[in-house]
Amino acid sequence: MDPEEKATHAFLGNFLNTGVNLLHFSFLDADALLVLNSKGFTYKEISKLFQKFKNKDISVNATGKRLKRLGVPSRRNTSSVPHNVTKQVIENLLPDLPETVGYRSLTSILRRKVYAVQRDVVMKLLRKLDPEGTKIRRRR
Repeated sequence: MDPEEKATHAFLGNFLNTGVNLLHFSFLDADALLVLNSKGFTYKEISKLFQKFKNKDISVNATGKRLKRLGVPSRRNTSSVPHNVTKQVIENLLPDLPETVGYRSLTSILRRKVYAVQRDVVMKLLRKLDPEGTKIRRRR
């Protein structure tokens, strides 16, 4: 099943269960965007659903911009993990990682482990937890 079919099935399943139907909304109606976003659809899926059910093109970027205008926070909001938890996870990971691992690759490792962290937070924590390694990796 391709991603478009998955989105369509998820769309129909969600809206049949809730009694909400995209066809009842006018094109680019704020309510339709908010409902689809709250159901967990990605911007790409929302764009494809509007194209399929409304026969109107809306780009992925336009979807995000319209939701932003409606006051919906960005999905990139990564403040869900407290600093002390992030610090403990980094402390546990550091002994197992090579000393050349910098804050960008460590951020990527943490994100793959489902920790939503900001790169700047990881950079500051790594600077505190591994000052010698930071000096070695620093480029000047």
